[in-house]
Order: sequence, then structure tokens, then C-alpha cells
Amino acid sequence: MKKTKLVFVPSPGISHLISTVELSKRLTERDDQLSIFVLVISSPVGPDSESYTQEVAASNTSIQFINIPKADPNLSEALSSPENFYALYLESHRSYVKTAIIDQVLVSESITSLAGIVVDLFCSSMVDVANELGVPSYVFFTSGSAYLGFVFYLPIHNKNGREFETSDPDSIIPTYSHPVPSNVIPSYAFNKHGGYSSFVKHATKFKETKGIIINTFAELESHAVDRLKFDAETPPIYTVGPLLDLEGRKQEPDH
Repeated sequence: MKKTKLVFVPSPGISHLISTVELSKRLTERDDQLSIFVLVISSPVGPDSESYTQEVAASNTSIQFINIPKADPNLSEALSSPENFYALYLESHRSYVKTAIIDQVLVSESITSLAGIVVDLFCSSMVDVANELGVPSYVFFTSGSAYLGFVFYLPIHNKNGREFETSDPDSIIPTYSHPVPSNVIPSYAFNKHGGYSSFVKHATKFKETKGIIINTFAELESHAVDRLKFDAETPPIYTVGPLLDLEGRKQEPDH
């Protein structure tokens, strides 16, 4: 019997990769006809994750790893906005990701055997790859649902045509039960060199997907989960957390 295939595109960095693998394990435990391909993009800085992926591949034959050729990053972008640099770096791998899916996942089989492409929250540009291949795309949001609501709030705030300012009054963000003061808002929201706009683009891409998988559980963030579920403009959400590395393996430094 031909297995159904699912592709994951995690962000570089061991923490994102571990969460992706833990989700993949749970999916394959529930359905032994599911074959998962994890496309590994090298970190622009820091160590690679080869030892970890080899360890997982040896113990779980339903999860296969495909290393994506590394694009040359423009490190000058990192000086003005690490978030924008990271988004551009991942976007520069888009053609490599598409080629890997065509040549190593689909091979000669019908494209209908590919159930979808699940992209990490920083890999929203890969939604275009799914669209080009004519398959559904999903987001794996490795943070919580309240923070997802903040990301979705950014395009609404962006209608004013400016970034956040430290002097702004408290923001009313639907997934937070109380007003949010500016001194706890992520620093990229104040960045005028691409940091803010890169997350506006992420949020816009998220809305194009068929669903969002969140590393949380409803009882932990009931207010945020309810607000997302009942927002007509938000794709269906699926809470799957907490996805943790409970085996206590020694962690490699993240990106």
C-alpha cells in the first residue's frame, strides 16, 4: 500500500527541529501509513544538526531527513534587523526546497500522494512552494496561541502605516485578556529596518494556509485559543502541545 507523504520545513535551529520531530513522531504513531519528510535548512550561524537527525533517522524509519543546499546569506542585513535577515535567508532557499520535494519526495509518484507541506512560523515564504505545487500548506507555530494572536494583530496595526513606539498606549490585542504595555512587546515590532515588516508578511502568509498547528493546549491558553477559533479570518487551528524533548538528551546550542 502506498504511503501518504507529508513534508515539514522547520526553521534552522535545534529547538525548532526537535519540536518538528516530536510532532512527526506523534503523527506516525497514530497512522502507520504516513511517511514524513523533514527538509533541513542549515543555520546561517552556529552548528548544524546532523548528529541529531542521524539519531532520529536510525530509530524511526517513517521520518526521513533531506538536507537542503545552503544559500549564501547577506550578513549585512543581520546588523539592521536579525528578524528580517532570517526571513530573507529562509526565502533564499525556496527554489532548493521546491526542487527537493519534486526530486526526492514526489519522485515518479502522483502528486496526490503528498498530503501537504507544513512550514515553520519563520518559513512562511515556503507557502508559495506549496501553492506552486498545488498542495495544501499548514503552519507549525512552535510558540503559544497568545503570541500567534499578536502576530495576527500586526497587519491590523500596520494599517496606521507605522511601527510601534515605546510611547504608545497599551495595545488591545484580542488573544491577550489584558491590555499589553509597549515595554513587553517584542523588540522587532519597533524595528524600522525590516523587523516589523517581516512579521507583517509572516502573518499575511499564515492566512493563506489550510490550518495552523500550535505547540500549546487549550486548557493552558483558553482565552487565546477561543479567540483564534472564533475569528472567521483565521485558518482552523489545532493545539498539539506541549511537544517537548522528554528524553533529556544533551542540547546543542541553538541558532
